[in-house]
Amino acid sequence: MRAAGELDLAAVPLLRAHLERVWELPGLPVLIMDVSELTFCDSTGLCELVRTLHRSRTCGTRLILTGLS
Repeated sequence: MRAAGELDLAAVPLLRAHLERVWELPGLPVLIMDVSELTFCDSTGLCELVRTLHRSRTCGTRLILTGLS
């Protein structure tokens, strides 16, 4: 999965919708999220990333963030 642009209050619902489709995949061992093209991430975006981490742990999926700077 790739996140690009701004991850803020306006963009989080779109990311959440995409992630909901990901969580529907059966037996997903790893979720790799490339954030190299993010230009901005506010506290709402950061909160969603933490929420994604918690969800991945609940599902038994390893979350890997790539492209961090």
